[in-house]
Amino acid sequence: MICFIVPHNQKAVEKHNYGVEDSNTMTIVPIEEEKINTLWEINFFDELNKKFGLMVSTGEDEKISGQDNLNNILIFTEKYIKEYPQNEYLYLVKNLLQEAIEKKTELNIYL
Repeated sequence: MICFIVPHNQKAVEKHNYGVEDSNTMTIVPIEEEKINTLWEINFFDELNKKFGLMVSTGEDEKISGQDNLNNILIFTEKYIKEYPQNEYLYLVKNLLQEAIEKKTELNIYL
């Protein structure tokens, strides 16, 4: 199971840093591995890793934080959506990035 988590505020970020997952203070989106593979098939994660120096990969956790970084990755994701508009999981990533930006927190990815 793959999981995306966006804490709703800084207190939730701190809780999350200590391993607490609380659906009342965090958006938690589990996704089946077969479904997330559609993002690997279009090289979304590979290009994301290259362009932003991330290490999104199976068995690795990645935290995307900082308003500039979140905004830049949102722009990158929107470009991918233009290229692959049929991929519903790109829209999910976009929505989670927008939420993290609005709440001034982070997007955590657990593969």
